Amino acid sequence: MTDRRRPSPFVALARIAAAAVLLAGAGACTMGRGDDSDLVGLWHDISRSPGDRINGDLWRAALDSMDFMEPWGDSSDGILVTPWQATPEAPNERFKVRVFVSGPDLRRDNVRVTVNREVRDGGAWREAKARADTARQLEDVIYQTALSYARRAGRP
Repeated sequence: MTDRRRPSPFVALARIAAAAVLLAGAGACTMGRGDDSDLVGLWHDISRSPGDRINGDLWRAALDSMDFMEPWGDSSDGILVTPWQATPEAPNERFKVRVFVSGPDLRRDNVRVTVNREVRDGGAWREAKARADTARQLEDVIYQTALSYARRAGRP
């Protein structure tokens, strides 16, 4: 279970950066049906140790960066998925983020993000093209946060 007390400055900065990226106008792909059927079968115990299949710093950074969107995930597979979320500033636009952490090494290419965007059109949600750089920016936030965790712990 994630600790909901006051986050460390690193966690707070990661959340702010991730939120800023999404609020700037969202992301990279246009998949998604508007339901959460792809969440079926995912574990909600996302805080358990990822083991040696995926990098623990990348996993923790992904959790901390996306925590404001209440992700679901499976640490053994390195998958985080957020529910659809809109903001009060843009209630007719919503986002869903998927984070994939792969590999045991702390490398930039071991984290992949997809961002889905939908807009409300006459009461119904429809897929919309998202900004191409949003997923990459979220990947950068997660990777930089993971690097800071590793450095603080004295790992290269």
